[in-house]
Amino acid sequence: MKTNLRIAAAALALALLGAGGAAADHKTDKVGAKQVAATVGAKVIALQAWVENLTAASEARYGIAPTNEPIPVNVGDRVRVRLVGTAIEADGDGVEIPIQARFSAAPGTGRLDILERGRNLVVVRIGDRDRLRNDDRAQLAFEVTGRYDLRNNLESGRITFDLGGRGSSALGQSQGVSDRERWGESERLTALLYDAILRTDASSLRLTSGFSADVEQIYRDGYEGIIQVALDLAREAQERNVYRGFPASEVVGHLYRLLLGRSGSDSQLAADPGFVANVRSLERGRLYDLIETIVRSEEFHRVHNLTGFTRLR
Repeated sequence: MKTNLRIAAAALALALLGAGGAAADHKTDKVGAKQVAATVGAKVIALQAWVENLTAASEARYGIAPTNEPIPVNVGDRVRVRLVGTAIEADGDGVEIPIQARFSAAPGTGRLDILERGRNLVVVRIGDRDRLRNDDRAQLAFEVTGRYDLRNNLESGRITFDLGGRGSSALGQSQGVSDRERWGESERLTALLYDAILRTDASSLRLTSGFSADVEQIYRDGYEGIIQVALDLAREAQERNVYRGFPASEVVGHLYRLLLGRSGSDSQLAADPGFVANVRSLERGRLYDLIETIVRSEEFHRVHNLTGFTRLR
């Protein structure tokens, strides 16, 4: 079970963003050697990207792994991306730390110019619409180079830029999405459900009975497939008593962070009346109801960009 997380937003802003802003376009990486050394061996459970759109003068955080959120951009934007991780400290609390990584344009991506690299950052320019892809997306590959304690599925991956319009998603649209991409997203979503609900490590997923069939169901049925797989896993979690001995607030916090991409400790999340209601529901033994509430929520739908992710014809 993932322990309570205490997301230090103020410290992160000071440590990672520095002076920031569009005027800082070509400043060097501010992550120093002492700060990097302090993170050696840190147990990392999730990766995010702090994104500064230097052209639009805006910034936001996006999930990278296990949740993968596309970053909305426009042609011509200059974007600074800083890779950070949620790490568990010795006392069980969580903080966000800079993650050292090597960045490159992913194979099959064009019109993505790398302007600057740092220990945990990269600055890119979004060129003309990518002629090597048909889905209005470009991808930046990363490979973690720092020494951390992290799962295999966090060691490398891709950061996706969405040129389809700010906030849009092409995952389920019938036009512009290849079978391979839909299958890849189905695998990612299935792995996320197994991790969140059954606490199954990514390294053993392919050996887990039913995983491949669940990927196929989500690929075929889209969002409705996600709901059905999640409910099946909820039943299994109940039968196996996966969360026996854990306080209800910890379980709900764990599910909120993985399935909804929420940040903050359990006490911070408790400021949300919905969180408190879900804790009370779980205390009455309703894990199935809790999972159904989460995956059917507008927030889950939005966080995972599921607009148009419908059943295949």
